[in-house]
Amino acid sequence: MEDKIEANMGLVVSVVNSFNPKSDEEREEYIQAGRIGLWKALQKYDPDRGCKFSPYARNPCLLYTSDAA
Repeated sequence: MEDKIEANMGLVVSVVNSFNPKSDEEREEYIQAGRIGLWKALQKYDPDRGCKFSPYARNPCLLYTSDAA
């Protein structure tokens, strides 16, 4: 699972950049929150339902990042 998270860190960074973090500390906080969202999405993801992982994971990443904002 950890390799799937690392493979999708670009998604997390994309989500974080949409929040325009003001400092490196704020950026790191958002990245950690986005990783939690990615982890939650990975736990619930079912590839048999016909959806790719990255579109499925975008909303949980946004949700957890916005909660940190």
